[in-house]
Amino acid sequence: MVKKIGYARGKDNAELKTQIEELRKIGCDDVHFDEPSSGGVNNMPGLSAVLATLGDGDLLVAYSYDCLSEDQEIVDDICLNLGIKGVITIDLLGAKDMNFVKPPSTNN
Repeated sequence: MVKKIGYARGKDNAELKTQIEELRKIGCDDVHFDEPSSGGVNNMPGLSAVLATLGDGDLLVAYSYDCLSEDQEIVDDICLNLGIKGVITIDLLGAKDMNFVKPPSTNN
């Protein structure tokens, strides 16, 4: 079964809460996160956990790519390695900017 997994890491607790809510709104099956003070990529247990659970056909929705790392080379490596595993990676903010992700309809 294909999974849609969200990942968030904010600069502060309020931003982190907003990111998690946005990821849940678009229907992520699960949302992993790291606390704002978690530090570099080597000290991000939430990211490590989500990367270990993703497989072929799964979808990783990062609130933004800089949640994965502030270093673009690391982001590129993460996305490349996930792509090799058959995982699709989406930057939620970028997708919203391009109107790829629409919020769920409130009309039933």
